[in-house]
Amino acid sequence: MQSTTLALACTLFLISPPGFTQVTATAGTATQTLMPLTLQDALSRAVLANPVLRAKQAQLAAAEGVRNDARAPLFNNPQLSLENTWRRVPQSEGADERRKAWGAGLAQVFETGGQGRYRRDVATASLEALHLEITDAPRQVRSDVATRFYQVLALQQRVELETQALKLFDDAAAA
Repeated sequence: MQSTTLALACTLFLISPPGFTQVTATAGTATQTLMPLTLQDALSRAVLANPVLRAKQAQLAAAEGVRNDARAPLFNNPQLSLENTWRRVPQSEGADERRKAWGAGLAQVFETGGQGRYRRDVATASLEALHLEITDAPRQVRSDVATRFYQVLALQQRVELETQALKLFDDAAAA
């Protein structure tokens, strides 16, 4: 199990050194250099590119809209209904007379029993919870990135030590 992990770490190290990042020169030259990736660089990149944090920030606008809707005095929109019909009125003289009949209605739902207050309280609490999640998300990302960064550094050092040990064993066997 440990040899498999070590082999995998060596392969990853040799294929793509995880402790280095590629930076292109901007002074018109086409040269590329490898610069060590610092913990601060890794943390800032991870926070900027985190999809969970971006999704939470996108949810923030929706939650603010729900809270604003909850604060409206008439939460439900009024409903207007119009009705237009033709009626036939029988006449004694033979031909029926057609008359236009119409009606209009307006309906509005009013909240009673504190429903509006509860709805506003829930919207405000949801918004506060989302703010706390947005505050906590970068902390979680930083924690995960720091843990993985130090794991990679430890694996790189282990690969270097194993390489040095192998060289020493080969030198001792050749002597």
